[in-house]
Parts: sequence; C-alpha cells; structure tokens
Amino acid sequence: MEELKITLEETISIRPSKQPERQTIQLSGLDRISPAILYTIFFYKSQFNNEKTSSSSSDDVVDRAKTALQKVLISWFPTAGRLRINAETEKLEIDCNNQGVTAITAKTGSKLEELGRLCEYKPCYEKLVPQLPDAEDISKNPLVVVQITRFACGGFSIGFGSSHTLFDGIGAFNFLASWAHIATGKDESDLIVPNHSRNALLNAICTPYSTPMATSIYEQDHIAAIQDLYRIPMQAMASDDRRWETELAKFSQIDPQGGLQLISLSIKKEVVEAWKELVIERGKLLKCSTFDLLCAQIWKAS
Repeated sequence: MEELKITLEETISIRPSKQPERQTIQLSGLDRISPAILYTIFFYKSQFNNEKTSSSSSDDVVDRAKTALQKVLISWFPTAGRLRINAETEKLEIDCNNQGVTAITAKTGSKLEELGRLCEYKPCYEKLVPQLPDAEDISKNPLVVVQITRFACGGFSIGFGSSHTLFDGIGAFNFLASWAHIATGKDESDLIVPNHSRNALLNAICTPYSTPMATSIYEQDHIAAIQDLYRIPMQAMASDDRRWETELAKFSQIDPQGGLQLISLSIKKEVVEAWKELVIERGKLLKCSTFDLLCAQIWKAS
C-alpha cells in the first residue's frame, strides 16, 4: 500500500485517575545514553462482520483504552512524568510530575487487509505512530505517546512509543500487558505492582565511598561487553585516524533505494526456544536470552 490517509481527531494528555505523590527517579549511566522514544505498532482485527457494528465497537475500544490507561498510570506513575536535568548534578532524571501521557486518536478510510502482511514494515506505518515535534526544552517532551487509529473495517492499531529511560523490553511488555488487562475488564488485583526504584542498579556501581565488597556493574559477566563496545568508538575518536568520520558520513548518505533495506523476520517461539537449548547443550553459554540469540543469528546471516 503506497498511501495511507490518516485523519487526526483528538490529542490529549491522559493522567493517572489518582494523583500519585511527586518524586524523582535517578537514572543509571546506561539509561542516560539512550533517552530516545522507541516505537511499536500493534494491529487488532475486528471481531464483527458487519461494518456498522464494527465501527461502534472500535469507538468503544478507544473509550475503554483511555479509561484503562488512566487506571494503569496509578501504579506506572513515572510514565506520566518528564525528563529533566538535575541542577546540582547536571544529569538526567525522571521528574514524576504527573504531566501525563500524550494520546492521539485518529481514523482512516483504509482497511487492515489493504496493508498486506502486517508484520512487514511499510513506510505508511510511520503515520500510525505519534508524530510529535521535539521540544527544545527536554522537560516538555512526554515519555510515553500513544496513537489509536480506527480502520474502516472496524479493526484498529495502537502505535506505542516510550522512552528507554522508562522501560527496557520486559518493562514495556509488563506495562502494555497491565494496560490490556484493565482494558478487558479483568480483576486489577491480579496485576503485578511494578518497582520503579533504580537503587539496586545504581548501588552496584562503584563510587569513591564504596566498600571493597561492592561490585561494579561492569564486572558482571552478562554485561561485561558494554565497556568494550563503549571503548571502540572512544578510541577511534581519540586517535589521529579520522576515517571513522568518513564512514559515518557515507552511512548517513546511503541511497534509500539502494544500499539500505528494512527486513522483517518472523521466527516462531518454539524455534527460538529450541535454539536456546541447543546453544546451552553445546556448552557455549550458561544462559541465553532471546535478544542474544536473535542478534547472533542476524550477525551470522549478514
């Protein structure tokens, strides 16, 4: 599908239905490196055959999603906050100031089936995620943005964007699962209460006042490669060899019609689990995450 016409209907800030106590969340060095918004799109097909029934059903879905988001933000209150720079330390931190999540509702005359294989990226998908200009003041940018787009067939999409300072992959999944749990009317007491404290991570990093027993985060085996990855660009920038600048410039000027392709891979969960077991059985690793496995496969294929 070459063109997807979207009509924006409403842009609002959704806040927790119960205002939490204002507080500040400190960030680790890793969190501060990547404060950018990362996007994911979810597609949902209509459960009805009649278009009129489907349309009214999708309207109901939007209302329930908004109400559920207000409720889930009570326990996930940092998502309604903003980044700010601490005046004393000059470091990024999360100010849980209850400014809200930016939510956009939109509609299109297109049908989901016109998009073809939904798992394959298409340029028109960019219209299904919030297109918000970056404010000059970082404290004005929302940490979570949502766009709910209703399709003519009664189906809808949810474009979800979140700052990596808020969630890693597991955290984002748990937030979305909690939102869906409430939206479908399930018992809220079944939800896992998130722990937003970063103290366990921050205390693992050695400080001038730490005891000899304290272990640096960089000495832990499962993320030991972080310092090596960081050292590579630092050494290149410090050297007299400026070829790295030339190569980066070339990469940024790649012809989108030629050298750079976006490819979606569909791998079944059973296959991933079988590969993990194989890696561990061969004694290559003591444990293997899905991220480790897929990165290795893509690296090998390239």
